[in-house]
Amino acid sequence: MIVDLSRLRRQAGSRRELRLVMDGAQLAKRDATWRFPEAPHFEGRLEHTGEGRYLLSGRLSGTAETDCARCLKAARLPFDLRVEEIYLPQRRVDELNRTDFGDEVGVERELEPEAERALPHDGQYLDTDPGLEAALWLALPMVLLCNEDCRGLCPICGHNLNESSCGCQPEPTGPFSALAELGRLLEKTKKE
Repeated sequence: MIVDLSRLRRQAGSRRELRLVMDGAQLAKRDATWRFPEAPHFEGRLEHTGEGRYLLSGRLSGTAETDCARCLKAARLPFDLRVEEIYLPQRRVDELNRTDFGDEVGVERELEPEAERALPHDGQYLDTDPGLEAALWLALPMVLLCNEDCRGLCPICGHNLNESSCGCQPEPTGPFSALAELGRLLEKTKKE
């Protein structure tokens, strides 16, 4: 959401309450592994803390859905995240992120802590979407299971083992599976 800063920028300490609904379909386009059956919504405020610095704070909640990493059935994850994002004027963000290779060779400079987190605004408007999306993507796990005891799919026939057993005898895998195969071949040779 684009927020007009004209009222807030007049005085430090000014704040605006925000209630935003994010576009779940747009989020799913950015990462096709996730779906959002309940659109993420944000409730919080944007506060002018002085010198063109704004603090977006509040809660981002909703439901995310992806395929279980073991059985491929839909797995839902409700979320309720605390969000705090700092916005600075674009020129200030550029200054903080500038790497000065200066006179001291071999001396590493660390970014100022605020530079690592700051998002830019143009002084007139501020876009809340990049900060809210970053908070969401960082909070979602890389792998989600439908439940901790998920048995997954049979590696031979693909049957969902959470529903019932399929009766397949999986072939041994691992570092010694080649030795097990050699043992079966030796047994077969002895019988002949």
